[in-house]
Amino acid sequence: MRTYLLLRLYRLTLLLGTSGAIVTALASENIQARGAAFAVMDFSAGGHWVRLRARANELAAVLGYQVFPEPSRWNLFTAAGAGNYLYLFVVLLWFGTLFLHPPSDF
Repeated sequence: MRTYLLLRLYRLTLLLGTSGAIVTALASENIQARGAAFAVMDFSAGGHWVRLRARANELAAVLGYQVFPEPSRWNLFTAAGAGNYLYLFVVLLWFGTLFLHPPSDF
């Protein structure tokens, strides 16, 4: 469980480290096409984490161990919550560049 959590935190760190480059490259069609794939991968990993934690809690209850806390996926102080807010921020930036972009003078 801890190893999987650390891997998710490492991915979040990678996402935060590259978010500056993603924001500056929003006009590039390549970046826009691949950004969605990363978001889908992270949401999928978050779903796997929730299922793994639920199964671990079932086993902990049967074996008499302490169960893991189950915070909301939108809690800012968790890896999944921080990632969700970051994705929301990037999507809002995309919409901002699509609809609020000033017309060019060409």
